[in-house]
Amino acid sequence: MQFLTRALFAAAALATVALSNMHSGAICVNKDPREISGEGTKFDKNATMLACAEYKIRNTGLEKHDRCPDCVFLDTADTQFCESKDEHIGGNEFKGYCQAFGAEGSRAA
Repeated sequence: MQFLTRALFAAAALATVALSNMHSGAICVNKDPREISGEGTKFDKNATMLACAEYKIRNTGLEKHDRCPDCVFLDTADTQFCESKDEHIGGNEFKGYCQAFGAEGSRAA
């Protein structure tokens, strides 16, 4: 399942034109200690659920990333991530929530 989640985010990242730092999906991650290179990541479901819930009630200004009324945590057999169909998720902002809930970082697409 972890591989599938990574594959979906990789595909979404390649399909997305990077005109801004707004994203339609994000997950919280930690470094995987089994990875010798230190580049591997491990999905943190609990931090992702909590970060998504906090981002949904966020209201810090007038910019698109300041609010996420459509943020929802998707938890299916195939994938688990925080989704915003209207691309309200700011990568740096979501990372901050992930870190507040104990994750080391985030990945967004």
